[in-house]
Amino acid sequence: MKYYLIIGLCLLMMASPVYSDKDDINQLKKTVKDTSYGNYWERLSAIEKLGKMVPNKEALETLIELLGDKEPPICESAVEQLKSLKEYPDLFKWFCEKVFNNPASPLVRANAAWLCRHLANDTATPYLIKALGERETIVVVKSLEALGVMASAPAYFETIGKKLSDGAIEIREAAALACGGIKDTRVYDALAKRLNEPDPEVRAVIVETLGKNAPKKCEAEIIKSLKDYDSRVRIAAVEALVSLPELSKSDILKWLGGLINDRDWQVRAAAIGALRRLRNKDTIQPLIQQLVKEKGRLRYDIVCALKNLTGKSLGYDTKAWQSWFEANKDKIEITKDRTDEPDLKGSETVAVTRFFDVPVFGKNIIFIIDFSGSMKTEEADNKKKIDIARQELANALAKFTPDMCFNIILMSTEAAKIKKRIASKNLLAASETNKKTALDFVASAWDKLEDIRRGRGDMYDALLEALAEPAVDTIFILSDGKPTYGQYLIPANIIEHISRINRFRKVQINTILTGKKGTAQKLMEDLARTSGGIFMAK
Repeated sequence: MKYYLIIGLCLLMMASPVYSDKDDINQLKKTVKDTSYGNYWERLSAIEKLGKMVPNKEALETLIELLGDKEPPICESAVEQLKSLKEYPDLFKWFCEKVFNNPASPLVRANAAWLCRHLANDTATPYLIKALGERETIVVVKSLEALGVMASAPAYFETIGKKLSDGAIEIREAAALACGGIKDTRVYDALAKRLNEPDPEVRAVIVETLGKNAPKKCEAEIIKSLKDYDSRVRIAAVEALVSLPELSKSDILKWLGGLINDRDWQVRAAAIGALRRLRNKDTIQPLIQQLVKEKGRLRYDIVCALKNLTGKSLGYDTKAWQSWFEANKDKIEITKDRTDEPDLKGSETVAVTRFFDVPVFGKNIIFIIDFSGSMKTEEADNKKKIDIARQELANALAKFTPDMCFNIILMSTEAAKIKKRIASKNLLAASETNKKTALDFVASAWDKLEDIRRGRGDMYDALLEALAEPAVDTIFILSDGKPTYGQYLIPANIIEHISRINRFRKVQINTILTGKKGTAQKLMEDLARTSGGIFMAK
């Protein structure tokens, strides 16, 4: 019997087709070159399979070619798979030679520099230094970002420092960040001299870099920047102020006490956060006094700071806070730093309304609603998730007061194509007419998308669009799954870039994960945590 079984297995193997690595790679190459709309998921899957074939040179060359793809998620996926080069030093050197000496595609070289930043392998340093001489801004910026992680030796200062006076704003900004990684006192002198930089975003980055790397040496420059005309520079200076070692707590409090009354709410938000990080009982009285003056979002920030410092949950009752402070000011002990939000039960209710049980504290709100297909096909509580979302949105808007403003962005690539992406070019005043118009827009967009593809969930792009609104102070993002399109799909990349953009915007991002807890939960939690927002799983 055993003999016949062996014969049968041999015959079966002879009858089965035999595939070689060459056959597999050819099929994968064919798949990734098919850029039709419906082949998107197959392309991503093929890239992952190619990544598992590294160090196969043909697979590697295919991934290199994909670094220049016209679809950002494909480029990002290729970068992710090429991270395996960390295990093959000789192959990584070959990769650098091949990619950085390729004049054909700036995008390939830029994404290669992005990969080098992740790998932080010194082999890439001379190639990145050489790339700083390019004319293509994107290549220079990505190379500087990589060098900021890798090139700490003083020998690199002259090459990187020259870019502080480049004609392109993006390059000067990247150079200021990169200089922060170089261990050389000349760097801080060069940065301090650039504080007359005409672009405020670059000035803010220079102050930020000085504050992180040489606070003692740059005390005068940081204090001077507290009076800059641009809010971004003042925010950077506020956050650097807390790290000044030679400045007394009383001096820091004096500066923050003035900036907590700044004309720009973002600066006041930064000052509230700095008072919280100072971990000193003398910050409590200024916060209580400011609680009386503030409205909306910043009142929530202050109560969060007060609870974080004292452990007390007195909500928005300023009289209760003041009474407690007067009775306990001589024996207050600052608690350990925590991230939990305050208990607002039993206190004065300042949240105008709620969206999926998350209180709305701000005055200028943008809702980002997932319009992908799963919002229709999957159900929660025997109702379609999109129907629940639309009802929650209607309930929230119904209680918006006339002094509030709002907008709605639909998270859908197809909605963008048919120009049904955003309810209005600008924030809408919360009048009854505008509320109805916005809700009609949502209903119309959903109905319009019934007959076509719903599109993919481009979470990063939607957040970027919301953060581009100058007045927004709060974002609500509702989704039922992981990002499926956009400039970035990988959660770590989304968090990094949104946090970078939002550090001078101070927008609170609240996230609601609807339906079953999916693969996006940690991303949604991190988006809320890093922006001082609230995460809710429904």
